[in-house]
Amino acid sequence: LLNRSSDLEKLINQCMYVIENTIISKFGIISMFLQNRDGGNVTTIHNAQQKIYADKKDEYDRKTYTDTKNSKGQKFSGDGKNSVGSNFTKSKMDKDGNVVDAYTGKIKQAKETSPDHIESISQFHKDGGFMLSDIKKADFATDEDNLALTGRDINTSMRDYSKEEWKDKKRENGKTNKEYFDIDEKRLDEAVAKGKNTSKKHLPTFTEKQNFI
Repeated sequence: LLNRSSDLEKLINQCMYVIENTIISKFGIISMFLQNRDGGNVTTIHNAQQKIYADKKDEYDRKTYTDTKNSKGQKFSGDGKNSVGSNFTKSKMDKDGNVVDAYTGKIKQAKETSPDHIESISQFHKDGGFMLSDIKKADFATDEDNLALTGRDINTSMRDYSKEEWKDKKRENGKTNKEYFDIDEKRLDEAVAKGKNTSKKHLPTFTEKQNFI
């Protein structure tokens, strides 16, 4: 039995997702937010993915995600030792201050790592995050299911690339990032799958997308 409102909401969202995709695939009906045309007076997902925004408030600002308090009053960063990022790192440390790098499997000092957003915040924004309130944006940025500890050099190198694009990107020495950083592809793929599922959980529902239009 569904005895919690959150369970019911998840079920409704799943049903709406199935209905939406059935309508699109069977009847070819595509809502405005998916239209493949540039410009217009409403920001569509297609346009956001091209970094074309109808309104300045829809534009990507990383700090809106990381420095805004989430629905629990927490921030990903900008909150010192009480930030979600800091607490996430501490939760992965052993008694000697070591952690396991999520993408290589190697043991590192926690101080040499930083929490990475598996599904990048910028990609989430382009996929529909721009429609959400600041609090809901922060909810995504602070969801630990989308966080992974990795070396700072790896995290910096990834920037806003998708993990799939980043791992095959070649460096000046001719090596791919996967080869250069000795990435464990199985670990990376598992993390990517988890990140994408987490992103879907936070993206606007079918109803929210309609209301945005």
